Amino acid sequence: MDLNAHKTLLALLLSLNQLSLDLTADEICALEEVGDLLQDDLTPWSEIATEINQLLDNNSTWKELYDKATSKLAPLSWEQIQQLWPSEDRLLEELEVTEISRGYFGGKPQVESQEIPNLTRIVATSDRPDKKAKKLKFLQDYWEMPQTPMF
Repeated sequence: MDLNAHKTLLALLLSLNQLSLDLTADEICALEEVGDLLQDDLTPWSEIATEINQLLDNNSTWKELYDKATSKLAPLSWEQIQQLWPSEDRLLEELEVTEISRGYFGGKPQVESQEIPNLTRIVATSDRPDKKAKKLKFLQDYWEMPQTPMF
């Protein structure tokens, strides 16, 4: 996955973290589908992006938050994204994970690595993705970043 794909997934998590409404059963199922697609390494990014867009198109409030998150992340370099990424211990604590069965959370995310997709998969396939995303307090650090103008 390239940098833009990682930004898209992070924007999805940020918007889910900020969403004040509960997700519907259909939205939870659609998010689970996104998570399942992320788990399959052979799924082309275009298919995942299409699923995300269809999901957001059906919820204008969520779409608005996603667009705001996307605009916050757009001007950031990979290094800037890494600066706010939590340590493994903090991430596992916020996820309330006691055991890791799949995925890698050590250190800062790398563009070629799967930290952001794995986190998105974990949140998307949970019983209540909206509640799980709200537990990720480190996402607030991204949300509160001042808007950086794009040149």
